Amino acid sequence: MCPFAFDSSAYPATPGCYLMEDASGQVIYVGKAKSLRRRLSTYFQPNQNKRIQRMVARIADIQVILVRNEMESLVLENNLIKHYRPRYNRARMGEDTYYPYIVLTGERFPRLLPYRKQRYNRQFEMSGSKAQAQRLGPYVSQRMRDLLLEYVPDSFQLRTCHPMPKKTCLRYDLHKCGGICEGHTSPEEYAAAVEQAITFLAGRRSDWLQRMRAEMHQAATELFFEKAQRLRDQIAVLERGLDRQVVERDVPYDQDALYIGEGAALALHCEHSALLTAELWPVDTTQPDSFVACILAHYAQYCPPELLIQSPTAPAALAASLADALTAASGHPVRVICPTEGAERELLALAERNYAYRAGAPSPN
Repeated sequence: MCPFAFDSSAYPATPGCYLMEDASGQVIYVGKAKSLRRRLSTYFQPNQNKRIQRMVARIADIQVILVRNEMESLVLENNLIKHYRPRYNRARMGEDTYYPYIVLTGERFPRLLPYRKQRYNRQFEMSGSKAQAQRLGPYVSQRMRDLLLEYVPDSFQLRTCHPMPKKTCLRYDLHKCGGICEGHTSPEEYAAAVEQAITFLAGRRSDWLQRMRAEMHQAATELFFEKAQRLRDQIAVLERGLDRQVVERDVPYDQDALYIGEGAALALHCEHSALLTAELWPVDTTQPDSFVACILAHYAQYCPPELLIQSPTAPAALAASLADALTAASGHPVRVICPTEGAERELLALAERNYAYRAGAPSPN
C-alpha cells in the first residue's frame, strides 16, 4: 500500500526531473520527463510490474526541479543520479553516464579534443599541456560531440596535429587548416579563429546552420550528392543540440542562484558546476535589516563563494552589504552578484521558474 497520496494536478505539465523520497527523506529514484504530470501519473496506474510496485510502496514524497528543455532534463537527471545514488537507479549508476565534453587545450596554438569528466582522457593527457583553456559542453551524446570535433576544426581551420609539424600537411592542401605550422596564418589570426570556434560551440549556431543549409543545397544542385547527404546529417544532429542548458556549466566553485519573491526565496544550489538541489524558505523583505538577517540565518552553516541574486522586492543596492555580512559570518570571501545577461541570468530565470511553481506564484514567461 503506497503511503503517498498522489495528486497529478499538483505537478506541472512541463519538463523537469523528479526525486522520489522514502519516509526517512532518502532519495530512492530519480527520473526525467517532458511532462512531469503525465510521467508521474504512470507510476500510480494499476497493473505495474513488481519492481515498480515495490518502489511506489516506499514513496513518501516527490520533489521536482523544473527545467526549460530536454537537454537540461537529461543533464540534470544524470547529475542527480550521480549525487544521490538512489537504490532504484542502480542500473544507471553502472553505466558511463558522464556526458561528453570538448576541451580547448592550453597550448600556444590550442586544439579541440574529446574529454570526459572523471575519466582518463588519453588525447588530452598526451597533449603535453595539462592546462585546460576552456571546457565546452556537456553534449547530450558522444555522436554529437564527435561530429562537432570533426566539423569545427575543419570549418575554422584549426590545427589537429600533435606534435605540430614543421611543414603543412594534407589538411592545409584541402583548406581545412590555416597552416599555422609554416606561418601561413598569423598567431593573431589563429587566435581569432579559435574565438569564433568557441562562440560556435557555446551554442550560438543559428547563422552557421543557415550557411550549412545553403552549402547543402549548392552541393545537391551541383550533383555532389554524397557531400549534400553528409551536410544534411550534420545539420540534423546540430539542430537537436541547439537547446542551451545551464544546469551544468564550467564553474570551478560552488554557487547558489537565489530568486527572492514576496515572503520567500528559492535557491538553486550548484556544487562543482552542477545543479543538485532546489530549496524554498521564508524571507522577510519588509526591511533591509530583516532581509539580510534571513539570508545570514539560512547560510549560517555553509555559504558558497558566490550568490547570484534576483529580487523584485529587495533593492539591488543591498548586494554589497549582503556580501560583506556573509563574508564576515562565513570566514571566507563571498561574492553577491545581480547579473543581467549571460548564463548566470539564465540560471536565475530557472530559479524564478521553480519559485513560481513552489510558491504558487504566477509562472514567469
